[in-house]
Amino acid sequence: MGILVLSVGGVSWWLQRESKRQNLILICMDAVRFDTFWLPERSNLRDSFAEWAARAVRFENAHSVSSWTIPAVASVLTGLLPGQHGAGFFAQPVADLTTMSPSALPPSPLALPQVLAREGYQTIQLTNHPWTGEAAYGLAGTFALVEKTSQPLESALAWMQRCRKPCFISVHLLNVHEYGQPLEKVRRTALEMAPELEAAARASMPLPIREATPESQLWYFEYVHRVVTMRERLADFLQALQALDRLDETVIVAFSDHGEEFGEHGSGGHGKSLFQETLHVPVLAWVPAASGRSVSSPVSLVDLHPTMLEWLGFSSPVAGPGRSLVDLAPANGPGRPTEVRPIFASGIAYGNDAAAVLLGRWKLIHDRVSGEQFIYDLELDPLERDPLASPPLDVELALLGHLETLREMRASQPASFPRPSKELLERLQSLGYLSGASR
Repeated sequence: MGILVLSVGGVSWWLQRESKRQNLILICMDAVRFDTFWLPERSNLRDSFAEWAARAVRFENAHSVSSWTIPAVASVLTGLLPGQHGAGFFAQPVADLTTMSPSALPPSPLALPQVLAREGYQTIQLTNHPWTGEAAYGLAGTFALVEKTSQPLESALAWMQRCRKPCFISVHLLNVHEYGQPLEKVRRTALEMAPELEAAARASMPLPIREATPESQLWYFEYVHRVVTMRERLADFLQALQALDRLDETVIVAFSDHGEEFGEHGSGGHGKSLFQETLHVPVLAWVPAASGRSVSSPVSLVDLHPTMLEWLGFSSPVAGPGRSLVDLAPANGPGRPTEVRPIFASGIAYGNDAAAVLLGRWKLIHDRVSGEQFIYDLELDPLERDPLASPPLDVELALLGHLETLREMRASQPASFPRPSKELLERLQSLGYLSGASR
């Protein structure tokens, strides 16, 4: 009888322990620029997301590790930089996603879904994106379940209602990425925009779009409209979680894997350069133990892996370059002081392989094929128009030293390059990936 009582007590303790564990919802907002995401706030416009934004921990100086999806999402899941995890590279130094298949994420027991699965979490990937949903590229393989859906937020709510153990749900939103519709559809979208939003979008236009044809401007309006609409859908999702009484037991992290270029440096889209319009991205978190606040310290997407684990009460098993950001946004009191640390980016989908190092106000972009390098002072030249002819020697030496550190970060496993199926190729083409210099 004593054994039976002990057993029941043990089960009770285990159930209590499981019930106290927080869920994790990770939301990737594909192809969202930082400035466009925060356009309503910068223009004194209030939408349904504004209240939720105020309740979030907002990382104002967050940077992607790459300018396209595979290497960026792989870094979030693994806590490693692209050169370390090896996903999203090409067999040739000059990348061309129109004709080449990128490398897959090698098997790793340390990816976030697998770490949480060992702790008893149900892990689920909800996506309609070929890179994150197809097993061939390795990202989907880190999750126990993968559901291909065009309505990932709705699916996430359904999973939250029926999940009987702590859940890690990863959601990939393509609402913004799918901009660039036929011109007639774009015209209709522009007509649907509220006048105050259209005025704000016009005032925030990147210079090349401002000087472009009216038709090109319509596509920028569509992009802005999609970003703001996505914000409203996020607000509906958070409101629904609150109605389910699940918000106080769930950590929610929303991030963009990369930004989008509108001709600022001679091309459009993403995956072609490492300038700020593709690297500066929105990152927000709703954490039961942390109140809403703005964090100005420079951070990287590679920091999200250890940060999410610490918010859930676990330590990261990855000895990577990422740092937990929890002490930047503590529940009470001031956060850790801002420090100058190198922020790295690498990985190109179209063109010469490149790498970037951000160090405070200074930024180095290095072309790994031609050997050219450019240093910018982002404080005086935030649009990266004029590389410094004679940068301060100590700055140049520091940036080059960090670039050498980045070179030394190499994947331990050989790369594999999957052969995409016909169906996958068609889906990629529908997203604009196989159209080279499109958009």
